Amino acid sequence: MPPDLATITERVARLRDLAASRTMRGALLAEIADALSEGYASALEGDAWTIGAERRARELIDDADTVAAGRALRALATECTGFQRELATLRRELAELHRRHDRLRPDVLVPLSCGSAPARPVPAARPARQPGCGSRRRA
Repeated sequence: MPPDLATITERVARLRDLAASRTMRGALLAEIADALSEGYASALEGDAWTIGAERRARELIDDADTVAAGRALRALATECTGFQRELATLRRELAELHRRHDRLRPDVLVPLSCGSAPARPVPAARPARQPGCGSRRRA
């Protein structure tokens, strides 16, 4: 049986709406952080369930010559499809809540070092050239 994602998804959606109204900043930020942690943990739990369901599906496919295995495989496929929709919804809600949380944070948090200029971004290292790759012409 897949994990129940409905409760955390509803909580995240409610907090997303509260974050849009920009009320209760300090308390809201703490509650959002807690909900994000719980939501990400639930999503990981959902991923673990999905891996187990995939493993079970492979076992059923290996034993698909029986009518019972075929029925079980169809039931599992239906359950997985519905659960994947719920998991995708939770992830979308988490992503939106995270964006709104980040928009609220600068108004509330105090920088650690006052008056210092922000650090310049460090340019990404270029990947090393692989032997035989590039613009060399073959002789």
